[in-house]
Amino acid sequence: MTDASWIQSNKRPGWTALLFTALLFCAGGLPAGAQVPPLTDLAGDWQNAAEVRSLPALNSPLGSAQAVGDVLALGKLSFPPITLTGDTGPLLIDGQAPALEQTRWFPFQVLRRATAGNLAVETTTRMAYDQRGLLFHIVVTNNGTAPRTLELGIDLSAATSRHDRWGWGVPRDKDAALRFSAMAMDRGQALLLRDSSNHLANCFGFALATTIILHHQRQLKVTSGAG
Repeated sequence: MTDASWIQSNKRPGWTALLFTALLFCAGGLPAGAQVPPLTDLAGDWQNAAEVRSLPALNSPLGSAQAVGDVLALGKLSFPPITLTGDTGPLLIDGQAPALEQTRWFPFQVLRRATAGNLAVETTTRMAYDQRGLLFHIVVTNNGTAPRTLELGIDLSAATSRHDRWGWGVPRDKDAALRFSAMAMDRGQALLLRDSSNHLANCFGFALATTIILHHQRQLKVTSGAG
C-alpha cells in the first residue's frame, strides 16, 4: 500500500522546482539594462462602474479600503486595530450625489468619474504611505458655455472603533457613529471628530476655504463655493 503522506511530501519539491524554473526563465528573459516599469504602467483601464462587480481597493502598509458606489466615498476602511463603520461620506453637488459612472485602478490610487448636467467630476483617492490617513482630490469641470455657481459638499463620516482581537471577519461597531462629537478647527479649515469613550479621534483637513455645518453633532456637511 502506498503511503499517502509520502506522496504529499514528495509533491512539494516538484512544485518548488517548477516555480524556481519559472522564476529563472522570467529573470533570464529580461534584456540587459531593462528598467523596472513605473507603477503607472500597471494601472487598469477605465471601466464602467455598472459593469464592475467589485469596485477598486486601496492598500498601504498600514491598512486598506475599497471604493463604494459614489464618486468620492471609501468604505471597508481598516487600520488595524481600528476599523470604520459605513463609509467616509458621499460628494454632493447642490445637495445631490452624482451617480458614479467610471472607475480606474492604480497600484497607489483609485480614480472615479461622474457627471451632473454639464459638470464633469473626477476624483482621486489615495492612502498615505506611512500614516493612517486618506487623501482626496476633487476636480469639477464646467463643460457648459455659461458660467456656473454651485455648492460642493461632502456628508462626512468617521465612525471608527478599536478592536484588539479579530477573527476571520473584520469587526465594525454599528453604534460607533452615535458616540462621536464634532468640532470645527483651524478657522474652518479642519474638522475634528472625537469619541471620548475610547479616546479615538479623526480629523479632516481642507485645502480650500470651506463652510462646516454640524447637524446634531453627528451628520456633518462641508461645503465649498465654486464659480
